[in-house]
Amino acid sequence: QIFGDIVLDIENPREAYLGTLRINARTLATDDSRRNGVISRNILHSDASENEFIEFKPRKLDGLPEEVRAGDSIAFQITGDMTVSGVTREVVFNANLESISKNHVTGSAEAKILYTDFGLSIPSVPFVANVEKEVILKVRIVATRI
Repeated sequence: QIFGDIVLDIENPREAYLGTLRINARTLATDDSRRNGVISRNILHSDASENEFIEFKPRKLDGLPEEVRAGDSIAFQITGDMTVSGVTREVVFNANLESISKNHVTGSAEAKILYTDFGLSIPSVPFVANVEKEVILKVRIVATRI
């Protein structure tokens, strides 16, 4: 469950607005219910109300062009502050809007983080073993004009 606002005027893309994105950490799920429990209780501590949400507060959008035409594809960066389990760090997403029209936009954004940068540790249990230190965060963007 991801909540947030994206405002893009293809006639003036540099005025784009990206509001705070919130992810309900309690709803993250894998293919193993035991792993889900460890992630929730022992890694993210999302059972505590102050850790229920992971937040990303964008501060700047870099690389947006002055104009965009329908059918164009644009690559840009989103820099902001991400808070996970009470720890806030700067994160940069590389984003790409792939299909743009006056009424519809699709794209994706990706960032790489180290879970240790957020003070997280992975318990030594078999069903969460072999977790890489680098975590790749991926978001698929689908927006329709309202």
